[in-house]
Amino acid sequence: MMNYQRLLEKYNDMVLISTLILPEHTEDVVKEIGKAMNIPIELKQLVSAVESSSTSGENKVCCFEREREFIYIDCHKPQDLHQIIIRCLNSEKEEIYNLIYKWVRLRQEAYGQPISKEIIDWMHPDKKYEKVKNPLLSSLQFNGLIDDTIDY
Repeated sequence: MMNYQRLLEKYNDMVLISTLILPEHTEDVVKEIGKAMNIPIELKQLVSAVESSSTSGENKVCCFEREREFIYIDCHKPQDLHQIIIRCLNSEKEEIYNLIYKWVRLRQEAYGQPISKEIIDWMHPDKKYEKVKNPLLSSLQFNGLIDDTIDY
């Protein structure tokens, strides 16, 4: 089993981006992000997570990584949306978000949400987000992949 705990490591030169997308776009989003970040994507692993009927959660997430960068996909949150969490270099943040924004916008339009390109840096939250729980930590704890009694 993968050591998911290390995904929570913080680095000054990196950011954590989290967004929700419509399930029908998950494969395209992950392939495009992987290509941009030079992270190999094993589609078989992604399809397995997306199509899993497991209620334990462990088969409903997957992670693709290269060194300190990763793309984490949670197919639980909520079931009609998938959560994509990306750790990338600060210098890549705008490029990566702009790359996926077309899918984020489709989700915003589908749910009648305000059209916004706001990026929250979950690795270095400002005062506005101090009390908001890191979405990666929430997902890892919800899926029983790390100890849910620890608060980071």
